[in-house]
Amino acid sequence: MKIDSLRTDLENLNQDLARLTEKTCLPLPRQTGESEQDSLFLYGIVGGKDVGKTTLINRLAGGRISIDTDTLDEGTRKAVAYCHQADQAALQRRFAGEAGGRVEYAVHTRDELRNVVLVDFPDYDSRFLSHLEDVKRLARYLQGYLWVISPRKYGDYEFVNQLETIAQSHEYYFCLFNKVDQLEGQADLETVRREVLHYLQRECEKRGVPPPDPRRLLMISALYPERYEFAILHEQVIRRHSPEEILKAKVKNLRAEFGKNLERLRTYYDLPGRIQEIERAIEFVQTEMQRQFGEAYFETVKKRVLALDLVHHRINSGLFYQRIQHWPVLRTLFYPLAGVISFFGGRFAGRSRETEPAATPRDILRFEGQSAAARLQNLWSEVEEQSPDLALLAGDLGDWNSRVEELFHRLLSMYEERVIQSVLATFPPPGPAWKVAACFPLVWFPILQPVLLHLIEWEGRWVSLAGIREMLALLISLLGAGALLESLVFLIVFYLACLVILYARGARRVLWAGGEEWRDLWFGEFVQELTLAMVRPLEEIQARWADKQMQLDTIEKEIEEELDRIENQPHRPFHPAPME
Repeated sequence: MKIDSLRTDLENLNQDLARLTEKTCLPLPRQTGESEQDSLFLYGIVGGKDVGKTTLINRLAGGRISIDTDTLDEGTRKAVAYCHQADQAALQRRFAGEAGGRVEYAVHTRDELRNVVLVDFPDYDSRFLSHLEDVKRLARYLQGYLWVISPRKYGDYEFVNQLETIAQSHEYYFCLFNKVDQLEGQADLETVRREVLHYLQRECEKRGVPPPDPRRLLMISALYPERYEFAILHEQVIRRHSPEEILKAKVKNLRAEFGKNLERLRTYYDLPGRIQEIERAIEFVQTEMQRQFGEAYFETVKKRVLALDLVHHRINSGLFYQRIQHWPVLRTLFYPLAGVISFFGGRFAGRSRETEPAATPRDILRFEGQSAAARLQNLWSEVEEQSPDLALLAGDLGDWNSRVEELFHRLLSMYEERVIQSVLATFPPPGPAWKVAACFPLVWFPILQPVLLHLIEWEGRWVSLAGIREMLALLISLLGAGALLESLVFLIVFYLACLVILYARGARRVLWAGGEEWRDLWFGEFVQELTLAMVRPLEEIQARWADKQMQLDTIEKEIEEELDRIENQPHRPFHPAPME
């Protein structure tokens, strides 16, 4: 049936939560499933020894139906179920299973008790511990309680303790102050009533359970049923209970069962509190990471990064290579002259250097005498001190040194690429005019400039045959090895100067952009990635807790829907037992 399925879901969730928290699995009291399938109303009669339970049963039945239990000091040895013979089969089905041999059946033919069963429990204050266990174990089969106390034993609060765990609704138990005739002439009964109510309310408040309804605290005497409030008890209990009334009681008991168990789970495992604890831990880590790796830390590391010759040589060379891709002539000269260009270009860029630049990631990231990994470990130690349970669930986060170094190397690669792209975006690609201008010296210095100069000197003689011959001779001489070598040296010096200026200009831009890009990477990647690495296990725990909270809410919703369904179909679940 759906109710049993929901109980199973709740118990499975209980076990999952116990494993997650490494706590003892919480026992969940419940009503028996069979109680939803018969038309019996079971009252458990509980109380200490010598409070008059047996006499009360006979008085309620209107005749002797009880079993003689005058044996030593043990009292009732096992639970005795007093039922009408027509109800015996249904009652045995309900008690089948766990009840086992701990229940004795006393069959009678009193028609006024046709669908009412009185279960006399062993005295829970006897020296036999099994008696108390019977009361707890068989409580699930009941719809209501008759708690019997006496002037000598109204201070026994064992039943009050049981109210914390029993599955029944508190609307279905009577507190019966028996043997009240013993107080005649010794105390005012209304004063006694107020005293008992005050005591019970105080004890119930201590345990966080609802106190008894004052209307259900009845002053009675089983020896004198015609006096006091016995008639009220008899009218309420000894009567045929309609299917609608039984259904109402069972649904209320089921609501009480699930309500108590849901509240016990929430209180015992404290899901909202644990989720809030994780949120506080995550917020603490995020705040501390921003403080620990803040502006002062960044400035110190930035200076060391900008002083890394090898890194900035790669950046400047990569930027320069991408810029001269648009000038084939410059690109051709760059490869054989790369060392010279980068040497002079780097010097002209004016990059400042530390006298002893840091060499390893651990040295670069050291601040105020402490490595980044040590700071992370100290921060996690603070989390462990504040929330030991969370640290235990998160487990060992591994070697922070290797994690920091791996992230730092990845950051340097990203830094190089970002700086190159950032600076490159500030230099637009050259247009056709610039490309022509870059190639123009190859024609001007070796040939065009000498020829034009010669023509100017000869004025108009070049049109004569002799002038033409001289011009051809000049061109041939310009193409000679010596002339070409002179032109080549001049062109190399000229282009080298251009390349050095081009390199230095880009390198200066790199210095400016490098600091900005490292800031973005430091706060947007490095600090963020380390923060995520620290909070990720906390977030995983939070997700597991949130999932369990969602499961609990879903089960609660399904329980409400199922109980509403049962309540709205009063005749469906019940099949009155046939007369025998």
